[in-house]
Amino acid sequence: MDHTTGYGYSFGINGAGRNPKDNAIFKTEVIQAKGGNLKFYLHTADSSKRQKPTELKVDILPAGMPRQTYFTFYGPSGDAWVEMNLSISYYLPFQFIFEGIIGSSGSDITIDDMVWTPA
Repeated sequence: MDHTTGYGYSFGINGAGRNPKDNAIFKTEVIQAKGGNLKFYLHTADSSKRQKPTELKVDILPAGMPRQTYFTFYGPSGDAWVEMNLSISYYLPFQFIFEGIIGSSGSDITIDDMVWTPA
């Protein structure tokens, strides 16, 4: 489901038919800026009411270096879209890696309206 209109594009992982800890990964293109702000909207839900939360990790993959976890969110978000703003200062080209991890078969994670604003 699209955050803005309900009909556009978004990305994520739906837990229907999946096992806990199943994941989906999305990588951005390489970013050359030395810093900036990453804004996106996040929706997590869990219809199963289990105690295994969904998880979203936002990692940074700097050029020539190992992947580093920058931000982790544990859901659900209460069936609401949550605006996320992450300020980044980095001196190497890098990529963002979004990893959605299923908590239970009734959970899902959706990301929409992602915008990168260089500093």
